[in-house]
Amino acid sequence: MNTVEAPIDIATEEQSIEVKTDNSAENESTNDTSNLDKTEPVPIDVPENPEKIEIARLSSIITNQTNEISDLNARLAACQQHYETLLNRQKEENSREKQSTVMRYAQAEKAKLDSDKRCEALATKNNDLLKEKDNLQVKLSEFKLMNTKLQNAYEHKLSELVALKKELEKTKEINQSIDASLKSTLNHLKGESSHLKEQRESNERLKRDLNEQHELNEQLKLQYKQLTEAARAIPTDDEQAQALDTLRNEHNALKGKLTNIQDENKLLREKLKSSDEDRLALENVIENFRQTTMREKETTKKLYDDLLAAREQDSVEISRLKQIESLSNQTLADNADLRQLLEKEHQLLELTQKLTEKNSILQSDYEQLQLLHKGTSTDFECIQKINEEQKSQIAKLENIEKSLRDQLKELDEKYQTVNKLYEQSAKQYDDSLSEIQTLKKKHQANTKDLIKQLQQLQKPNPTKPIANKENSNDNSSSHGSPTGSFSSLNEITSLAVPGSDHIPRHTPAHQQQQQQQQQLLLDEEQEVIVNIVDIDRQKLIDKLLKQQKLLVRRNEKIEFLNDHIQLLTQDLQNKRKIIQTYAMNEDSFMYTSTESDSIKQQLANKNRNNSSSLMATLYNRATTTVNHTTNKLFEQSSPMTLETALDVMGKLQSVLEDTLLKNITLKENVDTLNKKMPIVKSASTMSESTTNEAREALDCLHELSQLLNTGLDKKTLTACVRLLEAGVHPDALAQIVQVLRSETRTTKL
Repeated sequence: MNTVEAPIDIATEEQSIEVKTDNSAENESTNDTSNLDKTEPVPIDVPENPEKIEIARLSSIITNQTNEISDLNARLAACQQHYETLLNRQKEENSREKQSTVMRYAQAEKAKLDSDKRCEALATKNNDLLKEKDNLQVKLSEFKLMNTKLQNAYEHKLSELVALKKELEKTKEINQSIDASLKSTLNHLKGESSHLKEQRESNERLKRDLNEQHELNEQLKLQYKQLTEAARAIPTDDEQAQALDTLRNEHNALKGKLTNIQDENKLLREKLKSSDEDRLALENVIENFRQTTMREKETTKKLYDDLLAAREQDSVEISRLKQIESLSNQTLADNADLRQLLEKEHQLLELTQKLTEKNSILQSDYEQLQLLHKGTSTDFECIQKINEEQKSQIAKLENIEKSLRDQLKELDEKYQTVNKLYEQSAKQYDDSLSEIQTLKKKHQANTKDLIKQLQQLQKPNPTKPIANKENSNDNSSSHGSPTGSFSSLNEITSLAVPGSDHIPRHTPAHQQQQQQQQQLLLDEEQEVIVNIVDIDRQKLIDKLLKQQKLLVRRNEKIEFLNDHIQLLTQDLQNKRKIIQTYAMNEDSFMYTSTESDSIKQQLANKNRNNSSSLMATLYNRATTTVNHTTNKLFEQSSPMTLETALDVMGKLQSVLEDTLLKNITLKENVDTLNKKMPIVKSASTMSESTTNEAREALDCLHELSQLLNTGLDKKTLTACVRLLEAGVHPDALAQIVQVLRSETRTTKL
């Protein structure tokens, strides 16, 4: 606004200055006319006075004009200062506007950053934006209507601006014509003033020449009178002759002078004639100048009236121009808004085009994804059911674990009781060993006695009944001890059987010694003990096998459930990865209105009819195909059935999922390989060392088994190690090893 108003102010000030100069010129012309009017009623009796008066008047006019020129120069200097102040003000205002625009730009950037943050926050609210999308479309239609209205208003204002510009050009042309006329008059006045100055100088020269000639004529007249008086005063002839001679000489000289003077007079007369002619020409010029001045006065009056009218028109036009400037500023602001709106419209059109293209692609993908979603939903429901079943099974297993823990606690209590009983039985066993040793001694003594008796029986017969009685008594006494030993052993085994349900975890050293002692006793009394121990071993083996079978079944169930859970979790993770990749590669503008969907369907149908892809051949083949689900023929002229479409979509879905999973797994495997290559290199060296260590450990175990007299091979030891690695309890393995050792010993025996 300030930049537009500044040149208008300057133009108004220039017009005011020109009007002032015109007024001053008019005043001067009026003063000149008044002076001329005052000088006109001079009497014509004296011929020299009017010329002097005119010269004085012209000199006064020249002085007035010089004063006016100095005033105009002063005014020009003041105008220049005023223009400089105005320019400084404009510079300051422009700098202020620049600062304000910079602040606005900073505020706009701040608003832009805030809007970006809001957009990022709004990106999380896609569901709400989908609902607001219809409202935005309605607003778009309203904006289009507003845009059309603004365009019409803009065109109307442009037409008004064109008309106003034409009027301004006309006013400028009128002002230029007035300025040209004023400049021409000023130039004409300057030329005439210079011509008048030259005429004045020539008149002054002529006046000087005339005055000199008048003085010479008066001197000649005086000399002539003196000569005549001198000629009259001469008395004698000689004197007269002399005087006549002198007079003649003087007369001749005077004649020469007269001739010279006459010549000069002729020249002066000619000069006077020329000066008179010049004077007449000057008078004619002055009369013409007066006429021109009168005409110029009339023209100046007309121009003054025109200027007054032009001032009024200028004031009206200035008010109009101010209104036009305000309107133009409004139009500029409206134009800026319109440009922004047009840019936004272009951006929105580009977005709509992109969205239509993307939506045409996404709708087909969305239809496929709906089918995928249905399949995944069914799979998810199945998985949920399986998961619930697994949860129920896990709960059952937890209950079983609790019951087993309770059983383990009970077995621990039983084990403690069995340990106590075992200690008691160990004491009894020690006592029984001492008894057995005593019985052995008794048995040896009895055998000696029997040998003696047999020797005695061989001698005489009457001593037989007594010997038989004694032998019977001895046999009864001798056979009593083994039965006692057998009963004691049976008691020991019966006490050991209830503790066989729970296996001791840690066997102490004195137990190994007792076992060695038992082995020695078993070697001594093989026939009696073998049958009893075989029965106990079978029971123990049956119980151990049952428990191992139960444990194996439970472990198999747990492994099956773990494998099944791992498979399900892998499927869920794969589908999650697929959905994540799809969601990451997918735009937020996914859903559109029904109209755009119908347009996209039409475009998709056209593309299908024109395309030669696999799906086009599936949907647009003319040959008859077989529905594998119903085993019926159907023509392509008839629409594709839902079952075939579902089959095709299921196959494509499976292929797509497999490819996506393969791509994802390949990427992950490549990453893991890149990470684990140095680990594998280090592990390969470690594995060689571990294999060597394992071999050394097996050799050590074999040597230990040989030292402990277990009699186990390397194969059995490796099998035991594998069972331990598979998760078999070490106590069960210890019992199995004991059974195997006992079996090997029985086979040896």
